[in-house]
Amino acid sequence: MKYTNFVEFDSVYYILTYLAKKNNALAESKNGSVMRKHLERNHIPKKNAEAIEIFYEEYFNPYLCFHRICAFATDFTDKRGKIKKKYDTHATPYEKLKSLPDAETFLKKGITFEQLDEFAYYESDNEFAGKMEKAKKEVFKNLKS
Repeated sequence: MKYTNFVEFDSVYYILTYLAKKNNALAESKNGSVMRKHLERNHIPKKNAEAIEIFYEEYFNPYLCFHRICAFATDFTDKRGKIKKKYDTHATPYEKLKSLPDAETFLKKGITFEQLDEFAYYESDNEFAGKMEKAKKEVFKNLKS
């Protein structure tokens, strides 16, 4: 089963990306963004933009949303009244979305969690990460030529 057209899952991507950014912003801003980590810090010529976009759509975005574990914070107040964060929940952004009350209301009309589950659990997190790394190497090999 191959999913190459994610247009119908667009609104879910925005929600998942928002959840991931909101809760991992501090850690990832200190260490460089996730995208720079995966796509290096080199300049990418304009002629190669389409290849990068295809990589994002078919591999990177699904990896971030459905297969990459994120830490989600819970706020608590310490003895001095200062609000602190405790990162005690670890899940993929998709799993976090599913755990929200009335999560179905965030889905685009006609999209169900059963459809998204079929995609999310078709491959394990490690299998998909390996597939993404292989695709990334192929993209960069072609960029250098």
